[in-house]
Amino acid sequence: MHSVAILQARMSSTRLPGKVLMDLGGLSVLGWCVRAAKAIVGIDEVVVAASEDASDDAIEAWCQRNNTRCVRGSLHDVLARYGLAAKLTHAQVVMRLTADCPLLDPEICGAVVQLLHTKKLDYASNFHPRVWPDGVDCEVFTRDALEHALAEATLASDREHVTPFLYTHPEQFHMDGLLCPEEGLEEQRWTLDTKDDFEFLTRLVKHLPKDRPPRYTEVLAVIRSGLF
Repeated sequence: MHSVAILQARMSSTRLPGKVLMDLGGLSVLGWCVRAAKAIVGIDEVVVAASEDASDDAIEAWCQRNNTRCVRGSLHDVLARYGLAAKLTHAQVVMRLTADCPLLDPEICGAVVQLLHTKKLDYASNFHPRVWPDGVDCEVFTRDALEHALAEATLASDREHVTPFLYTHPEQFHMDGLLCPEEGLEEQRWTLDTKDDFEFLTRLVKHLPKDRPPRYTEVLAVIRSGLF
């Protein structure tokens, strides 16, 4: 089954505009995310899904420079943007990732993909329930489930956030979640949404591997070491 990681990205974040192309330890935030996505076992293709807004021209240019496919669609109807990307890539399985999670762990993502296939699910994630750090989030679902959501989701929040229609209708979809082997990590915040987040991540990545995506255990070790 052709499995595609679709990484949604936009420059028009209200809290931290342009965050996806900010330099984080010598690599753009989007670069961190794409590198991690391309390392996920079980994913055949990685696509950046930007909006048609002119502000996202910079994202498309980054993709062209970095050998990464870019699909552009609606700014606010992100569900439709995913539908377009899935159609253009002939995806049978879709992984949803966001470009504000530079510390994505390919091994966690790969485990979620495996969970979908092993249990023959329609939808799997690592945040239902929320037991992992905020910033290693991933969801994977079948093309059929995506098409169902595209046809049936009418709430603006469902269209903007892509997957709520799936996980709020457990009677329609077979779903499960990947549990974290360590308790108490749900309070950890590794995502990028504010200037404080960026300052935290900038200090953190100085102590992480430069040539590959870090494992979440490596991130935890740095945080607990008190090195920064």
